[in-house]
Amino acid sequence: MEPQALHDTARRYLTDRYAELCADDSRPFPRYRVVNAILAEIERLDADDLPPAPELSVLLGRAAFEADSLYTRPSDEGQARAMADERGLFATRVREWAAQPDLQAEPVGYRRVLTKDESTEWRERVEVRWGVANLVWYPMLFVDVPPDVLIVQGSTMWEEPKAELIRQALRELGTQRVIELREGGQDLAIELSLMAPCYYGGEEAVWVDESLAWIAYASHEDTVAFGGTLADRLRLPSNELLLDDSGDRRYWNGRRADVVADHEHPA
Repeated sequence: MEPQALHDTARRYLTDRYAELCADDSRPFPRYRVVNAILAEIERLDADDLPPAPELSVLLGRAAFEADSLYTRPSDEGQARAMADERGLFATRVREWAAQPDLQAEPVGYRRVLTKDESTEWRERVEVRWGVANLVWYPMLFVDVPPDVLIVQGSTMWEEPKAELIRQALRELGTQRVIELREGGQDLAIELSLMAPCYYGGEEAVWVDESLAWIAYASHEDTVAFGGTLADRLRLPSNELLLDDSGDRRYWNGRRADVVADHEHPA
């Protein structure tokens, strides 16, 4: 068995299971939390350097019962049973997959959870290069937005044609993999096709690549900011699809971006 097939199968199962549990309010709350913890543990493995399938299956089985997070600490016996049941389901699936020498899997794209040292290093690098402070960038810094920073309404990034425009611009700049630094602390290295430059999961995020020649930042105030070569590329006439037709210009560069100055968030 190819270890990549086993790794991809496990990741796809957990991703689909997480979505299923989140959509089903009738199931005990902790289940999707433990699924997410197992997925994170598995994605600490580097898909470019996986161990042989027999060893990998042992690691996957171990993750089923040992993966932990702040959200996998049961507060009562019912929660403990629910999470134990979910762990057992995944462990059973791992054994079933490992018994299939011809296991096939559709690729799910490179995605790896960074080590603590890697996360620290990347956060320091974006602070030095781009002035990101505690994973906060424009327009949420208490300074004027520089004219070369492009800021758009964050909700537009949920529209796939516009998100794909961002990815295409980065392909043209030679980017293949992206570093995603998240407010919650689970920082990632992902392939470009998995990049979604928007605020999701209740966490702000910064995206860069190894060159640090560009940056993207999504804030909780419905903004996405772009800097460097990516901002330059997005300003080309061929990328007019990115522009917001709503008439709301609070978010555009060249002016002080008081995105919090409204009736809900007075300045």
